[in-house]
Amino acid sequence: MGEAAVLLGRKGLGLGVIYPVAQLSSVPGGAYLRTDTHLSLAGNAALAGVVLAALSGPDQPVVGAGLGTTQYVSFGDLGSRFEPPVLEVVTTFGSFGSAVVIADNRAEVEAAGRHVGTRRVLRNATAPDPRTVVVFGDSYAFPAPHYQGTAWFLVQHFREVHFVWSAFGWDKGYVEESGAEVVVCETAERFVPRPPAVRLSVADLVRTALAFS
Repeated sequence: MGEAAVLLGRKGLGLGVIYPVAQLSSVPGGAYLRTDTHLSLAGNAALAGVVLAALSGPDQPVVGAGLGTTQYVSFGDLGSRFEPPVLEVVTTFGSFGSAVVIADNRAEVEAAGRHVGTRRVLRNATAPDPRTVVVFGDSYAFPAPHYQGTAWFLVQHFREVHFVWSAFGWDKGYVEESGAEVVVCETAERFVPRPPAVRLSVADLVRTALAFS
C-alpha cells in the first residue's frame, strides 16, 4: 500500500491516480473470486465503474441489452494449490459483449508461455463514446469472453480499446499511432516489486514474448 500512497501524495505529477480499495471492499458478496486472486464479475464491474466515471463516462458499466451470463467450474490460481483442488462456479458474460476483436496476438504469446507482450484490440461500432482508449495493464484489465477485465467494460462504452499486457510503463509512440485520446495504466499492487519502465516499446514487448516460442 505504500507505493500507492506515494503516488496519491504527489500532487505535482498531474496523474489521475485511482486506488479503489474502498469501492472493491463494498461490493456485495465480495469483489474477488473465492479460489482465485482475480476479481469476480461484480468486482470487475465495480472497478470499471470507477474508471469510467473518472473518464467522464457513466458510473456504472454499460452492458448491451439482452447480454446474458454463463457459468463454468474453475479451481483458480488459489484452489489449484490444494489436493484435491478447491472448485467454485464462476459467472461470466461468455462473450465480448457489443465489441469485436480486430487485432490479437494472444494465441501466439500464450503458446510461448508468456503474458507480457499480449496485444488485443477491440472495436464497438455502437459505442456511445467515439474515443479510442489504450490500456497498459495486466490480467486484471484483460478483456476476454471468460474474464471481463477493465478493458472489456471500457469497450462497451468507447469506440475502440487497445489492451497491451504490460504492468508498468507506456509507449508514447503506440498511443499516438493508435489515435488514442485516453490512456489507462492499470497495475495490481502485487506486481509493484517489478522494476517499472517509464517508457516501453510495444513492438519490443511482442518480439521478446514471441522469442520464447
